[in-house]
Amino acid sequence: MERAQDDVEHYTRRMKEYVECVQNEQADAVDEHRRVIREWNDAVSSYNNR
Repeated sequence: MERAQDDVEHYTRRMKEYVECVQNEQADAVDEHRRVIREWNDAVSSYNNR
């Protein structure tokens, strides 16, 4: 029983690490998307203002 408890605790720690990693990757993807859109909008504005 103690071995099973240790296994579950280890699994839980690893899953928390995994979820945190996925959340960080998602945040990075959102930031990248915003950067690309901002660059696009700047390029369109520059083109329209020439």
